[in-house]
Amino acid sequence: EHRTRYENMTNPFRRGEFGTNEQIPQRTRVPLGLNGGPFRFLVEYQDARTHLNEPGNFVTNQVDQNDIQQLFVSGTSQNLFGTGIRGDLHLGRLNMDMGRRRLVNRNGFLNTTNAFDGVHAMLSKSKTWSLRAFLTKPVVRYPTSFDQPFGQAGSVFWGAYYTNQQVSWLNTD
Repeated sequence: EHRTRYENMTNPFRRGEFGTNEQIPQRTRVPLGLNGGPFRFLVEYQDARTHLNEPGNFVTNQVDQNDIQQLFVSGTSQNLFGTGIRGDLHLGRLNMDMGRRRLVNRNGFLNTTNAFDGVHAMLSKSKTWSLRAFLTKPVVRYPTSFDQPFGQAGSVFWGAYYTNQQVSWLNTD
């Protein structure tokens, strides 16, 4: 996947911004995965760069050159312990989308993407309900060198997300 776009902003609103305030961000992602029955391995390379940027422009968080965006192993059971419940477990560096993606998502607009190191688990029953839980550390992004695993000391991002669609006119998140 490759994306190139032209951006221009007039009348900077952030303190200290000057220059042309235009840029050409480019992002390239290359995923490579292996599926072996219930087990899966995925590595995703990402290169995010900007062109035409000058000192003082608005290019913050738009550059992450030559990095590993995702690197995880996962296991899936379609009938966990004979209960008819699907179970998924992901371990490693991952991106997450929760619900309508307002709070936790794989950034669609930014040129770079937030990544997390940790574990993500999900239990679900067909299309009626699902429960997701995660315990991760945010990955510290470095624009021109490899991102640092396991984030900053003391930074932990965890939570749970439940959806229920058993009643057709009442969806619960």
